[in-house]
Amino acid sequence: MKLTQDDLASKAGVALTVIRKIEQGKDNLSLSKVNQVLQMFGHIVGPISVKKEILEDLELQVDPTPLTKAEEAGLALYIKQLKEKKQNIKVNQSKFTE
Repeated sequence: MKLTQDDLASKAGVALTVIRKIEQGKDNLSLSKVNQVLQMFGHIVGPISVKKEILEDLELQVDPTPLTKAEEAGLALYIKQLKEKKQNIKVNQSKFTE
């Protein structure tokens, strides 16, 4: 499934600038707008309330370093696979409704 930024914005019901900001990794985005886009792929993001002690026990840390080119490529591949998976689900569902 190939979508232009404009197509994706239209299908997600957000402004084109939202899609561009997401792709550019901007940090001044509305969580609700990001979720509108993510919902197209069956995902949402949001805050999780966790006690500090639990985080320390799990040794969860946020890595502030930017992604490497290999990591970016891996993420792009993962997103592509999610899109294909969603398309396949739609195709399979249509077989049952015909």
